[in-house]
Amino acid sequence: MLSATRLAPSILTKLDPVNRMADSVQLEQVATIHLTSVSTSAGLTLALVFTSVVILCAIYSIPYTYFRAQHGGWKTGWQLSERPISTAPHPKDHAGYCNCLAPRRIPRLPPSIRSTAQVPLIGLTIPQFTFLLACAGLVLFASFYQSNVISDASRSGYVALSLTPFVVGLGSKIGGIGTILQVGYASVNWLHRWLGRLIFMLSTVHVIGYLVVFAREHTFLKEISEKSNQLAIMSYIGLTIVFFISMKPIRARFWHIFKVAHHAGVILFIGGLNFHLKATSPYLITLLILYGFNVIMRALTTQTTHVAFLTPLDGAKSTLISVPTIKSGWYPGQHVRIRVGRLGWDEAHPFTISSAGGMRGVQVIAKNAGDWTRKLHAISKDVVSEVKGHDQQKVPVSVAIEGPYGCANFLYAAYPSVLLVAGGSGVSYILGVAEGIAQDSARGRARTRELTLVWSVRNYAAAVDILPHFAHTIALAPAHLIFSIKIYITATKRTSNCTPFLCLPKEYAKYERYIELLPGRPEYNAILCDASDAAFRHCKVGGTGVGVCGPAGMVAALKREAWNVPGVDFHAETFSL
Repeated sequence: MLSATRLAPSILTKLDPVNRMADSVQLEQVATIHLTSVSTSAGLTLALVFTSVVILCAIYSIPYTYFRAQHGGWKTGWQLSERPISTAPHPKDHAGYCNCLAPRRIPRLPPSIRSTAQVPLIGLTIPQFTFLLACAGLVLFASFYQSNVISDASRSGYVALSLTPFVVGLGSKIGGIGTILQVGYASVNWLHRWLGRLIFMLSTVHVIGYLVVFAREHTFLKEISEKSNQLAIMSYIGLTIVFFISMKPIRARFWHIFKVAHHAGVILFIGGLNFHLKATSPYLITLLILYGFNVIMRALTTQTTHVAFLTPLDGAKSTLISVPTIKSGWYPGQHVRIRVGRLGWDEAHPFTISSAGGMRGVQVIAKNAGDWTRKLHAISKDVVSEVKGHDQQKVPVSVAIEGPYGCANFLYAAYPSVLLVAGGSGVSYILGVAEGIAQDSARGRARTRELTLVWSVRNYAAAVDILPHFAHTIALAPAHLIFSIKIYITATKRTSNCTPFLCLPKEYAKYERYIELLPGRPEYNAILCDASDAAFRHCKVGGTGVGVCGPAGMVAALKREAWNVPGVDFHAETFSL
């Protein structure tokens, strides 16, 4: 950050009517102290306001966190474990004990606050955009209220500096703001990006202000030659790299370049800032503590001694990754980051866990969506060909698993009726959640009496590949749980006569009472109304829990329909680069 003393002469021309040298020096010192004090106060005040907001949000999430931890265990959701969980049914009749063991439902915010309509071009929901405007308003007020952008350029620099710990906290996968609020880092990553853009904007104002002063006083070459200002230039270059490389088109298309450039830019930014001005030390120390804690926790939660078994799912254009040695430690719906030794230990990819714990262990379905997943699928097919005639599950692939991450404070087991909707590869999410509900129902730890799964998939072949997972969940479900699965084949016209299981293997015909195969696309309003009616049939209070994971258009359509159905609590599981 460029020194505030460079601006004192500009103020002096307005405040100093005395021409004596002693008075000039004294006024220069007073002006410098005043500007520095105001700038520091603005940064500290903004930091306190943001900290207060985080604390209030954390307090709001306490009841949700408490009941989730009480239901799933206080250690669950933090670290994967080889210790198996008990899946044995409760010895008592479910009607007599379900109310005392099942989790409580806490009412969610009203739909008007949880609006899911998106602001065009920006990609944020209305509540997110409103919160962002409030944050931007506070930042701009702290930076420019009763301040001359040129003569007090240090103020915008201090305000930008005060935001850096929050940006790091929002981007931390473990131990950051997402962990404190118990919503996961992916849910707050949008704010991480936008606050980072505000930091770049304020830093640009800060730099331009000083450059104007240097040019006005004809001291540009002298000032640029000073080591502290050269370090400031290095810091700003690093920040500029991070800003441009983080733009969505670049980030999505050149992900690997983005990761390397992002880390390199952050190192330049912090390194230059640290040696540029002593006043940055408290903020940078906080920043480094947060980052260091995140690195340590990620290292502690990474499982490096496991083997996975790959199964190609050609119809679904995916690969099933099974790690049977990890049997517990995650909530249904959480995700992990996986590294495969044959593809390089330096590259990790996130996948939702499609199982809920038990002897099957961790299972994820990796869709062929990029070079890495396509190579993984090729390896799984090579493995099958290499061991033809043998059990392909006996062929090991070394993996490192990091996590678990994510999972909102949304207890599906607290609702008498649960509707889970997925599109395409989003089936991984609803498989894990459905298996968790089935296990909880069998153990008398769920209020759920009716569970409906709706999956939209392009072709029959993909449905065939996933049927064993549906069959496993059906086998876990107790008799008192009304369980139905609707698979919509979107490549088939709704007017066609599609007989259930007409094109599927005969061994799955016994599940006809649970699984319904339908052509076309689902009508979400009718499905939601049926789920809401089911909740009222089984319990006069409690409502309907709706979870969805899939393409953005499908999620948005279901959200709009959910607004019009009373008693629905909605959760959308999304992931974006």
